[in-house]
Amino acid sequence: MSHQIIRLKDWTRLPAGRSRGDGPYSGEAFRDDVLVPALRKHDSVTLDLNDIYGLAASWTEEVFGG
Repeated sequence: MSHQIIRLKDWTRLPAGRSRGDGPYSGEAFRDDVLVPALRKHDSVTLDLNDIYGLAASWTEEVFGG
């Protein structure tokens, strides 16, 4: 069983925005470029949210919701 830990702080400490048009560290960019490929490659993925400067509701909903 393969497992990956994704440390959000390694991608950015300021995740913000819903869509790519909102900036390079948007929820859509993270989901499509980081999270989905990890989920396809590994049996399980842990997302470490330590040491970042907050999560906007729009960012979180884009990554995990809708």
